[in-house]
Amino acid sequence: MTADLDLRPAMAQRLHDEALSLGATVARDVFRLALIAWQIHEDRLWQYLRLPIGRLCGTEEEYFEAYFDVDSWRTAAKRIRIGRMLAALPEPEKYLDDLAHVGTAKAEMIAPLVIEAAEDRPLTGAMTGPAAVATAWIARARNMPATALREAVRLELGRAPRATGDATEDRPLVTARGWMPDLESQALLEDAMRAYRKMEPTGRFVGLLTAALMEFLSSHPGG
Repeated sequence: MTADLDLRPAMAQRLHDEALSLGATVARDVFRLALIAWQIHEDRLWQYLRLPIGRLCGTEEEYFEAYFDVDSWRTAAKRIRIGRMLAALPEPEKYLDDLAHVGTAKAEMIAPLVIEAAEDRPLTGAMTGPAAVATAWIARARNMPATALREAVRLELGRAPRATGDATEDRPLVTARGWMPDLESQALLEDAMRAYRKMEPTGRFVGLLTAALMEFLSSHPGG
């Protein structure tokens, strides 16, 4: 009995190390899966695949909810955004270990920065290129709370910082994004809002949308 008790610390350490190793592998695989999700989305490959009931997928949402173990299309869209970030990097496998330590929630926050760098859009910071941006922001993400990271990303993208305690900020934008039928439409909406925010940094979604509609109507009188 005493011998068994003496073996327990070593057993505990062995199982702990094994759990950490398996956890790291699973975390890396989550990001590999996100990259696959982006490729399936980008090339619309889901339309060639069948659901468990046998018929072809009618929508992208059906495919991801059936096979990617997500509870909603919104979650699937976040994973696809992470995959888009990885696809923008020259050697995505090199980033998997660091991203596994950061986690999917923070990775999704910094994804727009890497994507914009890959698309050669000007950012407010000095870093350029998706690899440099990814390396720097993954390092920041490891050392920042999620709320602070979210605000830092918003500022880097040129968006107005969220007011402390203002739970209604951007809620209409979240609602409008949910109306969009696919990720391309969501990206178009977000790009339009980002462009208007650069012209009017303190504006909220409803005001910016109103301004956009007024500009459209002024260009199409009587339409």
